[in-house]
Amino acid sequence: RIEKAKNSENPLEEFYKILKELREFKVLDPACGSGNFLFVAYREMKTLEKELIVLIKEHSKTDKEKERVKQFLANNHYVSVNQFYGIDLKYFAVEVAKMTLMVAKELWVTEYGEENDFEKALPLDNLNENIQARDALINEHDKPAKWPKTNAIIGNPPFQSKNKMQEEFGAEYVSKVRESYPDIPGRADFCVYWFRKAHDHLKENERAGLVGTNTIRQNYS
Repeated sequence: RIEKAKNSENPLEEFYKILKELREFKVLDPACGSGNFLFVAYREMKTLEKELIVLIKEHSKTDKEKERVKQFLANNHYVSVNQFYGIDLKYFAVEVAKMTLMVAKELWVTEYGEENDFEKALPLDNLNENIQARDALINEHDKPAKWPKTNAIIGNPPFQSKNKMQEEFGAEYVSKVRESYPDIPGRADFCVYWFRKAHDHLKENERAGLVGTNTIRQNYS
């Protein structure tokens, strides 16, 4: 899209449009662990943002255009850690994931932000609503859990074969999960539930990238 925008009739407006969309783009890792996938996603989105800012500055020729970009940046219109969401069953992992995003922001600002523009590492963002310690599959009422509305879902959901699920999670929990997701065959690997839920959760043109076991390609999964 950026390459196409360069050859458009009004590249500057196209760059602003893409940048606005980028800063509204939300990412979820529903098995986030310590937040590694979120860290990488943040860095990639910030890299795209940086490229767009450079292009906007290059195409801002008049004093009015230069003032516009200056004000745009001064108003703190940046890709934010608040665009990233995570779910994990372990409370400790969730706290680490919050810190991981804070470190990602600090590293980025140290490298590119405060010296050139107006982005600051402080104050720290409150990510309590973004990164949550809870079951990603079922809620406290034994119904399918809700995921936040996002544009992309990434992650590495937990692997466990159908033969060992009851041993690890208990028969009662496995039964509740299977009842909540009747379309998933009982022989499917545990990670399949994340694939199915991601598929049902996303809208047209939204994307998911999940790591799975090789059983994901077999018929009963």
